[in-house]
Parts: sequence; structure tokens; C-alpha cells
Amino acid sequence: MSLNPSKKLSRVSWQKTEVPLFPRVSVASTFAQRARGLLGTQPRPELLMIAPCHSIHTFGMRYPIHIAFFDECGNVIAAETSVPPGTKRSCPHAVGVLEMPALYPASQWFISGDSLRLAPPDAYHRT
Repeated sequence: MSLNPSKKLSRVSWQKTEVPLFPRVSVASTFAQRARGLLGTQPRPELLMIAPCHSIHTFGMRYPIHIAFFDECGNVIAAETSVPPGTKRSCPHAVGVLEMPALYPASQWFISGDSLRLAPPDAYHRT
């Protein structure tokens, strides 16, 4: 399964649990959106997907972020928590990265080897 990020995505889950983890996902796909990322934003519990992307920086950021680089199949191939402002990270084989302000505990963030499931808003139903 190949990932095809679009602006209609609004849920991300770990494939092994199928439980939606993040209620809102924004997609940065244009050059300007990818360059800006979370820069100039207030820390909120929202996920940003940047694609295509294999390198990020936190220069100018005011808060640390969690990051998870993923491949074309949705596998997390590198992840790091609480990346401080003023740093750079890269993952040459990544096709995209998930970023989020470091508001959640590190234990609740992705780890290398996790599989992502990206879905539109109506893909999950409450029971």
C-alpha cells in the first residue's frame, strides 16, 4: 500500500491498533507549506504531515517537537521525541514526516517499525 497524502486526511492511527490517535491532521504539501511547517504556530495537540520530505529543521521554533519519518508504505523508519529548537534532522529514505508539538509524553509517540494508517474523516466510526 502506497501512501498518498492529501488535504482530506484527518486521522492517523497505528496500524497495529486501528485506534485513531490524533483527531486532526494537517497536510503541508506545497513548497511554502513544507518550508514553514510548525514555525510561528502555538503548540497545540495537532499533527502536521509534511510530504514529500526527508529533512526538517527547528530553527526559529519556540518549542520542542516530536517527529516521525515514514516510507512510501507508511512504515515509521525514524522517530525522535522532544527535538529542541535550533536543530536539524534528516532521514534520506523517508518520503514524509509527521510533526507535533511535544505535548504528549514520549511514550505515546511513534517508534521506528510502527505502521501508519492514514484515513479520511469518515473512515473511523464511534461505537
